[in-house]
Amino acid sequence: DFQNRSFRPEIDWVGMGLAYLVRGHLGELDGVEVLPDRKQMSNGSGPRPDWTVTGEVRESGTKLMVTVSVDHQGMPEDRKQLLTEGDERDLFAMAEYIAERISHHLRLEFTASDRVRLDHGMTRDIGAFKAFAAALTERRLRTKVELYQRAVSLDPSFAIVYRHLSRIYTIMREYRAAESALVRFLSLESGSAEAYNDYAYVLAQLGRHQEAGEQYRLAVEMDPMSARYRLNLADTLRHQERREEARQAYRDVLA
Repeated sequence: DFQNRSFRPEIDWVGMGLAYLVRGHLGELDGVEVLPDRKQMSNGSGPRPDWTVTGEVRESGTKLMVTVSVDHQGMPEDRKQLLTEGDERDLFAMAEYIAERISHHLRLEFTASDRVRLDHGMTRDIGAFKAFAAALTERRLRTKVELYQRAVSLDPSFAIVYRHLSRIYTIMREYRAAESALVRFLSLESGSAEAYNDYAYVLAQLGRHQEAGEQYRLAVEMDPMSARYRLNLADTLRHQERREEARQAYRDVLA
């Protein structure tokens, strides 16, 4: 949870961008489960975090000052505070530094393979990332689309943006555009069962149920423990009146 301490909306993307990158770094660590941030938690139910990370972004002349607090719930003496500074071009380095210091405080190791996994689907083009981070804070759907499109125009290999675009297009019921975004995402990142599941849903909305079934099967193959993917496959088979296959798929869900 990063808060900007500035009255200039044009740097709002910095706090969102840092929060996104730091959460991504920490989410790759073995032994860490990153929970939704406080803004996303609508009530007090669900798991409570053992640790919380909060940050502030302030302007100091031409520099951005970033202060981070790491708090261990119920153990105020175990608090850790970090400070780093830089300009927009240093955003990726600042996020990596913050994540490494947090992991060190948690007595966890941030390895080279963690960095490689995090870089999948990411960009190192600060202009592309700036547009992406601005889109995350934007509420107007059309403006979000414009910002995401700007990001991929600057870095066409910025895979995660296509994923976000597909979700927005799906919300807007622009299924052909959602399909195009998912095809592009899967051409860059083919290891996401969730993306194949979403692709199948979009195909079904376009009336292409046989193709949807094929994509649901891929999602199930990639994540055989997911009852949701199996149920989606069963529903699609039933819609195609492939009754025996559908019955077996429903049995698999209940097994």
